[in-house]
Amino acid sequence: MSKWMYVAGIALIAGFAALMVMELRNSTTPYVTKVADIRSFGDRPVQFKGRIVQGKTTYDRATHDLCFALADDAGKTLDVRYDGPKPGSFVTADYAVVRGVYRGGKFRADQLLLKCPSKYQGKR
Repeated sequence: MSKWMYVAGIALIAGFAALMVMELRNSTTPYVTKVADIRSFGDRPVQFKGRIVQGKTTYDRATHDLCFALADDAGKTLDVRYDGPKPGSFVTADYAVVRGVYRGGKFRADQLLLKCPSKYQGKR
């Protein structure tokens, strides 16, 4: 075999590896912990965990729009709009993890996961 065939094979493998790394990077969703950092991702989906702010929740049963606010550890709040049925445990949840995109001053969530730590604490 010629030396050029080896070089072409190595280049092909390196190109395939670079393509896989780029695809993996684009398919993972970054996990953001501060409200201020969310804006820097533009239209790229991110995940955010925050404390549910009591008294800032509205739900429209007809359109299944759940609007609420999440606060980060510094107390900064993020307005979230989730299109989907309101989970039954939303009222008792302390924290939520949302996945979505920040646009027009609101976070548009396509996934919602509730965290209810009090549910798993031992009874005294």
